[in-house]
Amino acid sequence: MRFSGIKRAATGIAASIAMVGGLALAAPTTAAAAPSYEGPGMTAEQGDFGGKNVQVKVTNPNIVSGYLDATACSPVLLEGEAAIRALLAFEADDYGELFKIITSKDVRTGNLAINYFLKKGPNSSTTDWDVADGVYLLAGLCVGGNTLSDPSGAGFTLQPLIVPSGIGSISPALAFGSVVLESGDELGGLLPKLIQSPLLQGMVQGMFEDMVGGLN
Repeated sequence: MRFSGIKRAATGIAASIAMVGGLALAAPTTAAAAPSYEGPGMTAEQGDFGGKNVQVKVTNPNIVSGYLDATACSPVLLEGEAAIRALLAFEADDYGELFKIITSKDVRTGNLAINYFLKKGPNSSTTDWDVADGVYLLAGLCVGGNTLSDPSGAGFTLQPLIVPSGIGSISPALAFGSVVLESGDELGGLLPKLIQSPLLQGMVQGMFEDMVGGLN
């Protein structure tokens, strides 16, 4: 393997461990302590769901009380630079920036789980996606009336998603390193921040247990 290939592999593993492993350790999601709304409960399964390979369920924990009150939660699938920036914003408690990233036009959004006066909650929704092999960040977003004036008060939940799971996740992990290396200095300079993140505690264990599990 040439030096560039070794560098790419090392970067891919480091970036993937940094983004995926620590969040996986939170079994299975990490929620932000946003002031106005709680992040959704969220699970993701891989399999065959009517021709789609990923099924995501979100549960809206923000129970409403008044007739005019309502809250809604949705899953959002992030990849590449958007996934890295979202994780960094999450760790910096910059929920306004995180909201901006998650609601950008280039992300994939799922079905809403809505709580309202007739169904106060908690209510759930399920979304089936056809997802290509890769390393993703699955985000859950909950909003309500208060987020109209203050988007940073939204509720967030983050969860790693490697397609396929198990030993097959090695190849997507290496490919993810290409995103970092080919994005130039701006994004490449973010890698040390990921590696030094407090979420790195247990990251290696989280990711490689998943890989080893695919061998059993």
